[in-house]
Amino acid sequence: MLTFTSQAALLAAIVGVASAAAVQLHGRRPLASRFALLAIAASLFYAISFFRALFPRPEFDRLHIVAAALTLVFGTIFFQSLLSDYGVRAAQRGRLAWVIALALIAVAVSPLTRQLWVRALAAVAVIGPLASLVWTMERRARELSSATERWRLRYVAVGGACVLAALVLDLLRGVGLPLPPIGGVAAALYLYFLSQILVRERLLDLHELLGRLLIYSVLALTLAAVAGLLLLWAHDTGVFVFNALLAAALILVLYEPIRAWLEAIVARTFFRRQRDFARALQQLARSLLNLVDAERVQARVLDAIYDSKRATHCAIYLLNDEASQLELASFRGPRPAVRLEPVTERLLIDHAVGDRAPLQRDLLLARRPVTPVVGLTGPAASARDPTAALLSALDAMAADLCLPIVGNARLLGLLTLGDERAGVAFGNDEIAQLIRIADLLGVAHENSRQVERLRERDRMAMLGELAAGLAHEVQAPLAAIRDALQAAAPTATGTDIAGNAQVEVARLERVVGRFLEYAQPTRSVLAPFDLNATVRQAIAGLTLPTTIELRWLLAETLPPALGDSAQIQEVIAHLTRNALQAMSDQGTLTIATEHRRSTLGGEAGALVVRVSDCGTGIAPEVRARLFTPFFTTRREGSGLGLAICKRIVEAHGGRIGVHSRVGEGTEFAVHLPLRAPATALASAVTDASAAPTAAADESLL
Repeated sequence: MLTFTSQAALLAAIVGVASAAAVQLHGRRPLASRFALLAIAASLFYAISFFRALFPRPEFDRLHIVAAALTLVFGTIFFQSLLSDYGVRAAQRGRLAWVIALALIAVAVSPLTRQLWVRALAAVAVIGPLASLVWTMERRARELSSATERWRLRYVAVGGACVLAALVLDLLRGVGLPLPPIGGVAAALYLYFLSQILVRERLLDLHELLGRLLIYSVLALTLAAVAGLLLLWAHDTGVFVFNALLAAALILVLYEPIRAWLEAIVARTFFRRQRDFARALQQLARSLLNLVDAERVQARVLDAIYDSKRATHCAIYLLNDEASQLELASFRGPRPAVRLEPVTERLLIDHAVGDRAPLQRDLLLARRPVTPVVGLTGPAASARDPTAALLSALDAMAADLCLPIVGNARLLGLLTLGDERAGVAFGNDEIAQLIRIADLLGVAHENSRQVERLRERDRMAMLGELAAGLAHEVQAPLAAIRDALQAAAPTATGTDIAGNAQVEVARLERVVGRFLEYAQPTRSVLAPFDLNATVRQAIAGLTLPTTIELRWLLAETLPPALGDSAQIQEVIAHLTRNALQAMSDQGTLTIATEHRRSTLGGEAGALVVRVSDCGTGIAPEVRARLFTPFFTTRREGSGLGLAICKRIVEAHGGRIGVHSRVGEGTEFAVHLPLRAPATALASAVTDASAAPTAAADESLL
């Protein structure tokens, strides 16, 4: 006869087999295989319990003890693997489990099996070592510094303690005490819970699993009660059919509202902080739709996240267009690292560019290898153990979650969040909302850049028109003054006033000439050319002092560039002259080229020319205005050279940027995009009448 005890045993046996299969199908890892052995042993134990309840024979008592012995052995192996415990005490504990198991098997084949005290002693011999393992897990959980791992191990320990307590209650019920037979149900739930720990890897998924389990349990009981009451009311077949249809209709009507109501109660009771954070993110997303200013958007995002109390750290790192360097743009909470170690930074950027997925600390901890890489440091260690390198990057940024900020198919930066209280990891719903916020950040950055370009274009167009008219008005008087000074110069005696005046007039004429050059539209005749040859020609046209060491770092093979080689040569020559002046004609001048293949998606890559010096460097306040027309730090400078360079490069669809540190030197980089020859040659002449933005793209290296 089937009883609740036998049905619970059958449930545990089926769930054990299903859990073992699910874990093995998910991935055959050593830990998964050890869990599968434990689950099969436990399933065998409860399957024998089921048949023992139906057919009370001595053979089943013997098999019951053998299955208990196997459960002890495989349980010890699994839990020690879960603890990563391979020391001397672990070896002693493993040997003890085998000794106890062999002793139990010996008892099982002896006539002593029928004795009640022998079966009780066998139960204690199995439960005792397992209880010791549970206590070891609880102690190990207290020692862990990672809250995610601590809570994961604590869940396993508490669940194991509950199962052992339920088994003890079953034993006491066997000696006549009126206790509920809950051992089988507890074992089934625990085996399923362990399988989810191995399959899901994320701590918060377990929270969600428990929440949904509670919701659907209450929902099932409620709907079953409704159906049961209606069906109990039936006295004949017609009434039974009618009540069955009525129960089905009521279940269909009540299912959604009851489920939503239960989910709201569970979220309010157990996940209040996560629910409030999700609401705050929804309101934040709505408020960002009408904002264009990138700095205001950054401030609002960080303020909303920090004020929600869901994170104790949050920051935004912005990336240069080369995807080579991250810099801290803004933060809330304790200050994280301004810059990261180059190796870990590169790995972090590659992950964000390649996966475009959030980087989560709890997932990295779950995937971390048991034995760390020893004897290696730097790039070698990162290559062998990228998980540890990514965890190091998260530690530097004080982050538990790192989301890529993407705009126009380009990686722009990272949004990081951390919670030093280390309670619960960020949930799937929260991460989905944060991904939306990161996307809105990317859109805001791109919109802000576009609006700034439009504003600057209009402003500079007006300035260009005014400048052209003013320059033409100044040119005629300057020519008259020059002619008069040249006529008066031979008669001047005792003074060099006329000569100085001629020099200054010549300088003024050069300024006006540059002014007119800047004010006129730039027309670039596009054609394929050899960038390395163009760079060499630009340097060959200059006279380098003997005190300058010229260092060439030209790429051996470059695809043909597309553009106006004469204009690019002018840009390289001007940047080189600036570098020589910054070094006071002594030091090392480095000229480099490379083909940078884009990994950001949507771009074909670019050819890059770098001009580097070892001069005094450029102060940040000066660097911010380098490309502003008429801004110069030299008395004889016109302040238009870099502005014209920037304009030429942008007329080619490229970018120019600068990276400098005071006292170390400066590096200018010119990026020329690679475009399909058919497309480029179809537009053989590019009219770049719009003036470029005046602000320097300092993030470009």
